[in-house]
Order: sequence, then structure tokens, then C-alpha cells
Amino acid sequence: MLARTTTVVAAILALAACTPVPSPPATGPAQPSVTATSPASSPATVRSAASPDFDGDGLPDLAVGVGEPVARVHVRYGAGRTQDLTRPGLDGASSYGFGQSLLAGDLDGDGYADLVVADADESFGQPQALFVLRGSPSGLEVGTATRVVTTGLAVRGALALVTTPERILAVSGYDATGGVVRLFGLGADGLPLGEPRTLGSGPSDGFGEALAASGPVLVIGAPGRAVAGARAAGAVTVLRFLAGGTYDEHTYTQESPGIPGTPQAGDRFGASVAAGDGHVVVGVPNDHDASAVGGRVQPFRIVGAELSPLPSMVQGDGVVPGRPEPGDAFGWSLAVLRVCPGVPGVLVGAPGEAIGSRPQAGSAWLLPLANGCQARQVYDRATGLGDPVEGAVVGSAVGALRRDGGSADTPVVVAQGNSEEGVWGRVLTLGAPGQTATVVLSDLRLGDDRDVVVTSAAG
Repeated sequence: MLARTTTVVAAILALAACTPVPSPPATGPAQPSVTATSPASSPATVRSAASPDFDGDGLPDLAVGVGEPVARVHVRYGAGRTQDLTRPGLDGASSYGFGQSLLAGDLDGDGYADLVVADADESFGQPQALFVLRGSPSGLEVGTATRVVTTGLAVRGALALVTTPERILAVSGYDATGGVVRLFGLGADGLPLGEPRTLGSGPSDGFGEALAASGPVLVIGAPGRAVAGARAAGAVTVLRFLAGGTYDEHTYTQESPGIPGTPQAGDRFGASVAAGDGHVVVGVPNDHDASAVGGRVQPFRIVGAELSPLPSMVQGDGVVPGRPEPGDAFGWSLAVLRVCPGVPGVLVGAPGEAIGSRPQAGSAWLLPLANGCQARQVYDRATGLGDPVEGAVVGSAVGALRRDGGSADTPVVVAQGNSEEGVWGRVLTLGAPGQTATVVLSDLRLGDDRDVVVTSAAG
């Protein structure tokens, strides 16, 4: 069975082979604060329908956080050019967390997507921080990146952006009390304004291990929470924000009406979450129910301040191809996307899935949440990229690129592999059924303790 890892790192952001971004002093106030500022980009004349779109050219752009020996963020623009963001001055030393949490979203409302990069290690003399890179007609403005120190917070979780009625950046991690989520209100320039609000749960709940947002809705996974006496059965908290920073709050578990299954120790309901297109999807990759022993995905429709459960998804249920087996980890990774024109759906990763006799070859599924197209399973042989490889763990992370308001989205699938076993990591984009997948990145040197993460379209 795979073990989810969140690696750790920190320091200064720079564009490879370009001038480093100056780092502010490490000292500061007790609470998180902005330690540098940068001017907002010029407003876009036409707001792009693509997502994410850092340069406003109407083509979606992909950012990939790669936990190689020297961590980096690789940006691949829709027109084909690339950009690599690294941290200079490490003299080839390993780094373990720069870019392991990413968020692509329009923080300042100028029509260009911005990129938030987590920097999660203090071992190089810098406090943990976030970097904000602004989008512009020329792409991400690395030279004016803003560094936001997260004093007292170990940034080892996810990021999410609430866009209405006010922009709020949600950052998850750990403090002295356990898993927490900090909510940063954003000013007109897209930077944190004032003191953040901290939300927490219990010391072992894993509160904030997974985050997702769509419009005014923020979804917080707490897969370690005990439910009905079952340890790590898991829960999900949903906030719907109102004017003035207030919000309605509801919590969902496998005891909630309309959600199948029973809470059992280690289920980890909420280990992954995704939101968009009027839906929320929750992963239960360790579900112990006999019908979903390989994992379950629970979709919901957003109805006002609450979630309305839809039929759950498990392998072999008549809709999802495959057969559930222990260790599949179906629901390990999730992304909401349009699986065909106008039809919302979910991209599901199951990196533990065996393909034939190849254990942990991994697989992903494109599953519609409405009528209009068929479910589709994708793995190496099915994508035209050769035979499945043991330990490739296809589906270890997933994302999506959106070109316009009506066409199908482009799925992005990570096969992390394990270079220590001679299996190199890859990042793939998928075309229509019958088309060969495109390899975006390959030969990634990734072990069990390093991850690849990808940005996704904003729903």
C-alpha cells in the first residue's frame, strides 16, 4: 500500500539562470505577515476563458512541482515555451518541499492566473513561506515574486482559493495544536491583508491534509478524525463564505445521511478532495467496505451552503471499469473537470492498482457526473505508451487544463514511479479516447519520499 508523503524544504525563489529574488530578513512579527510587496500587473483587456492561464493568451498553462534532488517548479505554457523555477545557492544539495504545494488562481482579479508556491523547509536558514508569482502578458513575473512568511505554521499541506464574495487564500499545515488551516484575506493587489484566521480540529485529525475550493465554498479534509469510535475513519468540513468573512459550516462523514458505507478504522474519508463545476468530490482510498475494499469516491452536488450526495463510485459498480482489490487506493487523487463537452466529471487516480500481473502499475479514470459520455479507464497500455510497468504508480497525482467554457478539459496524470527501483517518473496529458497520451515531463528521479504535484483548472 502506498503511503502519502508530504516532503519538506525552504529558501529563495528564482528563475533558473536569471537574477535571484532578494530574500527579506528571517525575523518578523509573531503572526504571519507579508515581508515584501510587488506591484500588480496591468489589467488584462480580455479575460481568458482558459484555466490556468498565466499569460492571458487563451491557452491553458501547466505548473508542475517536482521533488527531484533539487526541487523545482516546471511551467509549460500553452503555446509551448517552458520556464523552470528553482532555488539557487544550494550547491547541488537536496531540497524537499519547494513546490510540493502549488495553487494557480487569479489572486488580484486582473484576468491573469497567478501562482502560489509553498516553501516548506527551514533547514537553509529561512522560515517557512509562500511565494506569490504574478501572471502577466509575458507570463509569470519571477523577478517581482512576493515572499509571505508563515511564522508558526509548518506548510506541509494544500492550498486553495475562495473567490467570492471575497478572495481568501487557504493554507494548510501544522502548528503546535496539530493540523490547521489559515485563512488569509487578500487585498486588491492579491496579497494577504491583515492577520489570518486559524481553523483547527484535533491533534491527530489531519485537519487540512486536503483542500479544495470553488467560488464561495471551501472543502477541508480531515482523514485522521475518529468517527463513531473508529480511528482515522475521516471527515470533511465544508465552509460557504458570506459577506464580511462569515461562513456557514457543515461536516460530513460516512455516518451522514445519503453517504454509503460505515466508518471503519483507517478508511480516511477526506484524504483527497476536489471541487468545481457545482460539485465536490471526496476520496476514501482506504475504504474497508467489502464492495469498495480498493477505495471509494463520493461525489456531491453543491446546494446552497450544503452538499447533496450523489451515488458513490467504486470499481465494478456497473459504471466504473475494473475490480476493487485491497491496496488499489482508488480515490488517492482527484480533480474535477469536464470529461466531455459540457459534462462535469471527475478524474480519479488509483496508484496502487495492479494492471495484469504488474502490481502498483497504477491507473486513472475519467468518470462523468451527469449523462452525456462514458466512463473511461486510462493506464499505460490504454494510452499507447507501452506495457504497464510495475511500480509506475500512474495516478499518484492528477489535474486538468481548461481551454474554454464549453469544450472537454485536458486531463493531466502523474506516474511518479520510483527511481530507486529503476522506474522513472512521468507527467502525461491525455487526449480523446483512442489518442496516444502526450509525455510532458519524463525521466523524473523520484523516490518514495518525493512527490510530483500539478496545478488544475479552476472550476
